[in-house]
Order: sequence, then structure tokens, then C-alpha cells
Amino acid sequence: MYAKLEQWEVVLKGSKKFRKLLQREAEKLGLSYTEVQTLYFLKEGEKNVTTLANYADVNKSTMVEVLDKLEEKGYITRERDPSDRRVVIVKITGEGIKILEQVREKYKELILNLLSKVKDPSCVVEFFNLLIEEAEKEESK
Repeated sequence: MYAKLEQWEVVLKGSKKFRKLLQREAEKLGLSYTEVQTLYFLKEGEKNVTTLANYADVNKSTMVEVLDKLEEKGYITRERDPSDRRVVIVKITGEGIKILEQVREKYKELILNLLSKVKDPSCVVEFFNLLIEEAEKEESK
């Protein structure tokens, strides 16, 4: 398909297009990709704004805008930390968990559909496992 591109260039272009496909699925349910990331991270438990911003790789003011939208939709709650009033604690709501599950189901359908078109899906999965391992090594430094 992209015969003029080298393998590494196809991977770069593909990663960008893949994220756009995920974004499109999220938008069908009224969310941005960053909003989905944020909900996913909150599913693990309450977090403060700085931690969420770091996770989503955005600055704090952008994260506050993301949280404003999520709160407006009823997907999160925010409250001041009683031990440090400067800190805002963010929690996912039941509605937030529901919409996250819906988006993740859409992601699953998209990914499984794409994998079904690949000669050896296990190679794709192996590649992404390597990516995850390398990224986690870098993050732990």
C-alpha cells in the first residue's frame, strides 16, 4: 500500500492514523481521545490534577479543561483534598465507567477488525508488546 515508504516510515504513519481512528470512535460517543485516557486512568482510583496531566501528557491547564468537560457530562467529580486544600482530587462516576466501557468496546471492535485482516496478528501484538516494554523501561529511569 505504501510501497514508497520504508518499514519504519509506515510504522510512524500508521501510529498517527491509528490514533485518528481511535479518536473517531471516541468522538462517536461525544469524547476526545484525551478524555478517554483520563477516564481510563481514573478507573484505577482517584487522582490529583497534576498526576492526570502527566499521564495524559498535557499541561495542567489543558487537563483542567478536559476535567471541566468530563464533569459537565457527569463522568467525574472533583473535590478539594481535606489535608491540602490546594490539591483537587478527581474521581470517576458510575456514568463515567459506563461511557468508558462503551468506548473501549468500540476500540476493541476496531482493533479486532483490523487484526483480522493481517496475515499473522500475533506479530502485530508482539510488536506492540515490545513497544510497551521499551516505553516502560524509559519511564522507570
